[in-house]
Amino acid sequence: MAELKSEQKEPEEKKERPLTVGTDCSECIFFEDPSMFAFSNQRTTSGFCRLGKIAKFEEQNAYFEEHDGKFLVDRICNFRRVPEWKGDKSMEDCISLVEKEVKIRGSIVITANNMHELDQCLSKLSKIKHIEHFSILICHYSEFKIEEVFNYIKNQEYFEEILAIRVNEVETHTGEIHFLDEAFKRAKNGFIVHIDGSKDFDENILDKINHFVYHEMGRLLYVPPVEGYNGFVVMAVIYQFLKGNKFFEFEKKLNSIAEHQGLSSQIMTWDKINEKYTC
Repeated sequence: MAELKSEQKEPEEKKERPLTVGTDCSECIFFEDPSMFAFSNQRTTSGFCRLGKIAKFEEQNAYFEEHDGKFLVDRICNFRRVPEWKGDKSMEDCISLVEKEVKIRGSIVITANNMHELDQCLSKLSKIKHIEHFSILICHYSEFKIEEVFNYIKNQEYFEEILAIRVNEVETHTGEIHFLDEAFKRAKNGFIVHIDGSKDFDENILDKINHFVYHEMGRLLYVPPVEGYNGFVVMAVIYQFLKGNKFFEFEKKLNSIAEHQGLSSQIMTWDKINEKYTC
């Protein structure tokens, strides 16, 4: 079974565990003086990060470890920057710059029943926040003529580049059609968001994900679809590593791994994401 890092289902006094994957904050320019730290049950009593990320990790029940003068956290922090990156920039400029650098990225996979649905979907997507960091993949069935889709992409004015993928409906896994698997082969690293062109979607969908992952420092591997949020969101590397829906459904794979390893659920919900969204 694949190994997924997460909070163990153990009593608090047994929470200590070797830290194998994560971030060393010690050499980060945003890390405060290590001598200021005080530990209680292997957890910090406060957040000593100029960006406030350690405090956010603590709220997310991350595990901390002090070892050989290093301060380690069992999460990946994309805000970590070393002195070479800082150069002669002021700390204020560094904080401003890193906040601009760390943004949600990935691919949006669109499915639609006709060209009108597709055009409406792309029109709305072109106006939402963070869309500039995403590639657009159109996943269409044989009912769409290849020439029609090609001409539409060539003439549309919403995005500079769009990739179209024609799906053969007879290709199935375990008796079910999983057409998105083919699209995901072309997706970029980051997050993959599925949008059904026949349904409306929340215009803040990308901003909510960005806020949860990079402001609240929450772990997000997979968010199943619910009414009002259209398709689903998944971390590309996890989906591809588990081979998507091949052999059996991706969501069942995540649940099976969590159960096998005694981990908490690896599935996030929109309710939890919305709780933290204040923008």
